[in-house]
Amino acid sequence: MGPGVGVVRKDRSSLGQELRLYPGVDFQICIMTYYSVEVRFQDLDAFGHVNNAIFLTYCEQARVRYYDSLFPLKSALDFPFLIVHAELDYKKPVVITDEIEMGIGVGRIGKASWDFIYEARNRISQDVHCTARTVQAYWDHEKKSTAPIHTDLRHKLEAAQQPGA
Repeated sequence: MGPGVGVVRKDRSSLGQELRLYPGVDFQICIMTYYSVEVRFQDLDAFGHVNNAIFLTYCEQARVRYYDSLFPLKSALDFPFLIVHAELDYKKPVVITDEIEMGIGVGRIGKASWDFIYEARNRISQDVHCTARTVQAYWDHEKKSTAPIHTDLRHKLEAAQQPGA
């Protein structure tokens, strides 16, 4: 995902969004929306740090909350996508006393897939602990196959890339 994350412009709107620059990725600016994540004792490994695999769970929590803000969820079938790729870059350990928030934003939007970009950061210090990216493929539940992104979803994803969306 590139060498690091830099702040382009802080935009702490009522939606909790910030514009972030992700060097080395095929887009320049990602608008992040942040959600609190509870660090649980069961998340820790033998070293007292959050286990690396748990960060994917934190991404999932942010992804579900973010998608629910776009399209209110009633069931698991309301998710019209599959995760086809996930990558993480660890920057700094998270311990039980850290207050973590997960940022999520829309990255690349293709014909049948799109990227969500994430960062786990300390709510107090703003230190970034992990950055991540997932690729979602649009899934047609009736046809049981991938398909081009539905127009309504595409419009919401594109709108989410705009400041103040």
